Amino acid sequence: MTTLVDSSGNPITFPIPVGRPDDVFYKLLVDASVSPSVTDMKVNALATSPDAERQFEFVIPATTPEGRTIAYAVIVEVHFNILDSVMTPSKFGAITALANGCTFKMIDGNASPETVLKDLLDGTTISTIADFSIITGAEGPIHNETGAGHTAPDWHLSDSGKAIALKPGELLRFGVNDDLTGLIAPFNCMVHGFFC
Repeated sequence: MTTLVDSSGNPITFPIPVGRPDDVFYKLLVDASVSPSVTDMKVNALATSPDAERQFEFVIPATTPEGRTIAYAVIVEVHFNILDSVMTPSKFGAITALANGCTFKMIDGNASPETVLKDLLDGTTISTIADFSIITGAEGPIHNETGAGHTAPDWHLSDSGKAIALKPGELLRFGVNDDLTGLIAPFNCMVHGFFC
């Protein structure tokens, strides 16, 4: 249950967890290493210097846009959006299975050098559309589709019993290590949760 205060100062108790607009966040992972920054993960990581992973991140800020200090950002859901001419589970859309694969980690950006808090793929990578089931489980099943195919793997972290709380300066990072420019539409990742 959650208790908020109305405009007269009276407490109102809700039977479910709720939050004010400045408490919740919907953030696209972003590559801020380029200018302007980009949220489309449909990039060619092979065009950069050897082993240069393109990193798309959500860095936990110290304050909300309204200026309130953040102790933790609780990540509840992660949503991916992929569209291609064909959706084949053994490929990445219509692209042949990725040679290097994508990584997905929680990083402590406050440490020097930065450290991995959790490898969300346990040392593996996402090389095909079907590989998203490593983190999403049975949610958003992947099927063969002809014509323009769309898949939106959703990962509900709370399904495992707990959401994940990150501190300011810590971050969620999705790494692209292959050429994904063959996808026909932007490839994005949206993180949803709340600040406390």
